[in-house]
Amino acid sequence: MRVHGHSRGGAVTLEAARQRPDLFEQVEVILEAPVLPQGKPYKPVPPLARWFAPFYLFAWQQQPISPASAMIFGPLDNPRKRELIMALPFNPRFGHTFVTNMNDLAKWMDTTGSDIYQHVKYGAILVPTKDRVLQVAAMRASAQQAENLQIIDVDDCSHLVTADRPDAIPPLPGV
Repeated sequence: MRVHGHSRGGAVTLEAARQRPDLFEQVEVILEAPVLPQGKPYKPVPPLARWFAPFYLFAWQQQPISPASAMIFGPLDNPRKRELIMALPFNPRFGHTFVTNMNDLAKWMDTTGSDIYQHVKYGAILVPTKDRVLQVAAMRASAQQAENLQIIDVDDCSHLVTADRPDAIPPLPGV
């Protein structure tokens, strides 16, 4: 069995393994551009900016594909990737949820230790070299603490590894 966690899903996967290690005994874990312990956002988000986040979310919903999107997510010529980015600003239903999620992720990254990796037995962490959502150096430094997981640097790739470089995802064993 394989569990594939992208971005926040990486943190969710690690947390699930910590809370129920028995379920992860024979699970391969793929963490794609993941939120990790001691990770950092690409750019710091000061408290005042978090206060304005609901207004930013509303503006983003009005124009999900913009020049800023291209700076963050790289080339947007893949129709599936464009569809994914068009849906992103609608994931949180309310501005308050958007702020709560940002705060919860920041707190999780700051307070979670690298001991969380002990609950995953094998798999890989994919680190995209052109991630503009999470800080690459912090992601790699944290990933190096995961003794059981292979680190795969994905060159010239945005935060959306599966969309940009599907060839970087390790094949399923036996396939």
